[in-house]
Amino acid sequence: MPTFKTRVASDKAVNSTQGIKESSLESSKKLAPGKQPLKTLYLRIPISFWEDIQTIANLTGLSMNAVCMDLLRPAIKSKLKVLKEE
Repeated sequence: MPTFKTRVASDKAVNSTQGIKESSLESSKKLAPGKQPLKTLYLRIPISFWEDIQTIANLTGLSMNAVCMDLLRPAIKSKLKVLKEE
């Protein structure tokens, strides 16, 4: 039979994971108009490429995320266009 301490600890663990799930669902529902839900993407890139992105971010004052999106968006759009034409 579980002791009081283990029951309390397990209740806290369950409640904390439920809170995380609920808060993430609530935050995804409360997007500002015109905003899209986000996904995290991790890339394995050469160090020189990362340094170039960091330099652009430092020179422009944009975040590294914004720099990557600015660089990737046109390439993704053109690649999709080419693939759809095939």
